[in-house]
Amino acid sequence: MQKMTWLTLLLIFSITTGGCTVPTGLRNATPLWKPVTDQPVSDSSEADSKARSRPAPKPHEKKTGEPEVGFLHGSKALFKELPDPQGNPIYFESPVIDSQIKLIYLWHEFPKKTLGGGDLNVLAAQVRVALTEWMAIIATKDGYSWLDANGLPEDSGWNDFAAGLKFRLFEDEAAKTIVSAGFRWETHNGAAEVLQGTSSDDDEISPFISAGKSWDRLHAIAHLGGRIPLDSDRGNHQMVLDLQFSYELLPDSLPGLMPTLSFHAIQYLSNGKGLPVNFGGIDYTNLGTTKVSGKLTAWGDVGLRWNMSQRFSAGVSYGYPISQPNRDIFEQRVTLDFLVKF
Repeated sequence: MQKMTWLTLLLIFSITTGGCTVPTGLRNATPLWKPVTDQPVSDSSEADSKARSRPAPKPHEKKTGEPEVGFLHGSKALFKELPDPQGNPIYFESPVIDSQIKLIYLWHEFPKKTLGGGDLNVLAAQVRVALTEWMAIIATKDGYSWLDANGLPEDSGWNDFAAGLKFRLFEDEAAKTIVSAGFRWETHNGAAEVLQGTSSDDDEISPFISAGKSWDRLHAIAHLGGRIPLDSDRGNHQMVLDLQFSYELLPDSLPGLMPTLSFHAIQYLSNGKGLPVNFGGIDYTNLGTTKVSGKLTAWGDVGLRWNMSQRFSAGVSYGYPISQPNRDIFEQRVTLDFLVKF
């Protein structure tokens, strides 16, 4: 027994000191254990590492990286890059479904041949609330006006109120195209002293369809609408046409800054039984006058729109009459707006 013990100790000593050759079978045998350093990194460790290296989602995106849509968010972020319309703030509606508050200031000068010259100042706020990614509530006419026309007493008062619904009909992300339609109901509850309505008998409905498309930095919006008085004696039926182009000049140094060029036209389709004059009030009012059927009044706007971020935007435009001599009540106009999106 002692002899076997000494032989065993000698064998162990020889192996540990390299003094003995280990049989090939023992050298190539699979070890029953492995050092901790040889163990592979667990899947959970790799997942944690990838999560730490992945950029955080942007405020307008879900954690999955998908843009948020639906209630309050409305359309996909791709279409929210489409700049807001300018030049005809009440009736020129964007096809984008979103939630926003737009503050508007408008200065408008009258021709001397209509209303004797003078001017008009308007302060207003528009509100849009996306109920889903395809439907929104819109409130596009309200505010307060200061009227100083030479042919009328100087006065001030509240404007009529208009609200309605907007529905997305079609969108194509690859083609960067969106089409929407909707309607407004305008209650003529404003002050007659500033050429607004005085009775619910002359309320009007204004249906519309609007389309937008982008080509990289170039954007276009087209709009076709109507104004239908519920009492045709008190208002003129009208067709409204708008078209706007904008181009992002310096996307790297000044992203979101875009000059705009727009065209607006109102075609009078009927006479009312109001004043016997040849102007109807274009987009500010609807006078129901007797000598406007068949007349077309058109004006253009040059402006600048700056989408400072996904939430804030500001615009300015200068409007001038194109149709001569059918200026209606349009001599020139300046429009300012500041927009907050949600």
